[in-house]
Amino acid sequence: METKKRLGGNTLLFLASLVWGFAFVAQSVAGRTMSAFSIGAVRFLFGGLFLTAVLAVYEKIRGGERLLLSRRNRCFVDLTRAELAGGACLGITLATATTLQQVGINLTSSGKASFLTALYVVFVPLLGLLRRKIAPLHVWVSIGVAVVGAYLLASCTSMGGFGWGDALLLTSAFCFAVQIVLIDLFTRRADGVRLAIVEFYVAGTVSLICSLFGPLPTWGDLAPALPSLAYLAILSGGFAYTAQIVGQKLSGMPTVASLIMSLESVFGAVGGALLLDETMSDRQIWGCAVILLAVVLSQLPLDVWWRRVMRQKKKKEEREV
Repeated sequence: METKKRLGGNTLLFLASLVWGFAFVAQSVAGRTMSAFSIGAVRFLFGGLFLTAVLAVYEKIRGGERLLLSRRNRCFVDLTRAELAGGACLGITLATATTLQQVGINLTSSGKASFLTALYVVFVPLLGLLRRKIAPLHVWVSIGVAVVGAYLLASCTSMGGFGWGDALLLTSAFCFAVQIVLIDLFTRRADGVRLAIVEFYVAGTVSLICSLFGPLPTWGDLAPALPSLAYLAILSGGFAYTAQIVGQKLSGMPTVASLIMSLESVFGAVGGALLLDETMSDRQIWGCAVILLAVVLSQLPLDVWWRRVMRQKKKKEEREV
């Protein structure tokens, strides 16, 4: 049963990384006419509305003790303090991470940006050490392999010096790692879908407030970006971030979850090649293969195998004595 839960969780994380990977194409198209803050506001607020409607209808049809929207609820909405507090923390962290990432991308090369963003796979296990959650040795090896793959996928001939843009991207990667760790903490006391709904509304509100300090998009800006915005709101927002929260809860290992979600860089490169006619170099193809290897390696029960080998070795030594 535990293995089936973990497999189901990892499948959801894989699907989330697939959706996020192709979301880079949607972001690229929407970014031609809209600011990053405006995209974030539409993406998260409409994603929250979509998920609210889906959950409300689902619970109404299924029936049960909890109904998200009902006159029986206090203040009409059924959300616990843990879901409100957890979703608020996740929303603020998510909005901060995406904002820092977008600003950092504008100040450095795209190759360095993709590499530095992928470093959240390193920060997650380091944050786990603070909680005394030590990842198995083969997971640490997988992290090292994933970092090498990210560097190859970035296709950087020279990483250059370290500037303000790089610092912002590194901070963004740290914020994404914090979000992954916070999900692991809050899903123990809160419903995953309700947590995602609050996260979207908070992240969207923060992005909306930030967008007010710049030029607001006109209908002429919105019209060509509508298909991309719909993808970002419904699939990348409503589905993928919910799949991340539920998948992490079922998987039970945020470090392994971060490795699976790092596949978004692979799907992003593939999506760019298929939909935006971007070309992939041999170096980038090798990077994709190395990241896939890292994810496969993280799923192998090498620690169990190693303990079994050591037990057999000990028994053999005892028999010889």
